[in-house]
Amino acid sequence: IDIELGIYDLSGQLVRRLDAIDRSAGNIQVRWDGNDASGAKATPGIYLYYLKIGSDDTASEYSGTISLVY
Repeated sequence: IDIELGIYDLSGQLVRRLDAIDRSAGNIQVRWDGNDASGAKATPGIYLYYLKIGSDDTASEYSGTISLVY
C-alpha cells in the first residue's frame, strides 16, 4: 500500500509531504510534526491536507483541514 500525505497552506503552497511507501495492510499512522519541508516550525493556523492511499487495484483520496496550534 502506498500512502502520501500532503500538507498545504491556505494559498495552496505545499508545506510538507509525508510518504509511507510499500506498507502492508492494516493500521498505518502518518503523522505531521508541524514542521515544514526545511524542518522549521510551520506558522500556527489552518492547513489543508490531501491524503492518497493506493494499492495495485484501487486508490482512495481524502482531503480536509487541520488546525495547527502550539
